[in-house]
Amino acid sequence: IAQLEGFRQSLVDRESQKIQRAMTAPAPRVARFTDKLPQNFMHLGLIELLFPQARVIHCRRDPRNTCISCYTRLFGGGNTQPFAADLTHLGRYYLAYERMMGHWKQVSALPILEVEYENLVGDLEGHARRLIEHVGLGSDFDGAVSVPIDATGLVQVTDALLEAGLDEDAVAKVMGGNAR
Repeated sequence: IAQLEGFRQSLVDRESQKIQRAMTAPAPRVARFTDKLPQNFMHLGLIELLFPQARVIHCRRDPRNTCISCYTRLFGGGNTQPFAADLTHLGRYYLAYERMMGHWKQVSALPILEVEYENLVGDLEGHARRLIEHVGLGSDFDGAVSVPIDATGLVQVTDALLEAGLDEDAVAKVMGGNAR
């Protein structure tokens, strides 16, 4: 049994390192990475196994706003969110998501911080500090909690990444599927 456990841990470590390399390929020297895909809630058990030091931020929003946002958004790459194309399916999916998150809160050892989107928007600084505390940024955080974002600069950022040697797939990953 000890040999089997050693093999299992070796396999888990190898897969964890492989995933981390893939996630950080655009910036290999980063100490942390974030994955905000909507389906991550289904994989918290696997995430816990592969990344036991992970921190989870569960950002909740009014279910109606969440569903309408999903319904009206064109998700990139091969219809990765097929549940979002039909409002009935989307409503059922949302209820299943809520049940699954309830399950993970009961059984997972991962720290899960619940954040209500509407409250976050109302108190950005207070919530930014909670988030920073939760993920353990500590002294890495420079105190800036609001950064102006000019979406018109996305083309320039995309071009700069391409000029730096990243291929279009890597740029799309860096930009969260929002590039070109």
